[in-house]
Amino acid sequence: MGAAPELFSLLAIAMVIMGWQWLRGAHERALAAAGAACRKAGVQWLDQSVALSRVRLASENGQWGWSLDYRFDLSRDGHERGHGRVRLHRGAVLWIEMPGRDGPELWLS
Repeated sequence: MGAAPELFSLLAIAMVIMGWQWLRGAHERALAAAGAACRKAGVQWLDQSVALSRVRLASENGQWGWSLDYRFDLSRDGHERGHGRVRLHRGAVLWIEMPGRDGPELWLS
């Protein structure tokens, strides 16, 4: 037998590792963005975490790339829980959406 199956296996493993590292980096950027937005808005960031809620291939300003939506929880008054979202496109924070007093507020990065 040739070396093709072994080479294919190594390439597949390398792609999985690279994808995992890319997702971990995106998660860290979403964490930093959610924390900074909550501090700036003066709200309590509950659980200090974000959760990946959507992954899709999308075009933004004519540039195709992976778009990731992360969800996080916050509280304005310490009693009611609200939900915010961070969208990353091609690895960069595109916008942050948080509940405002008069409806959703969108923060552009």
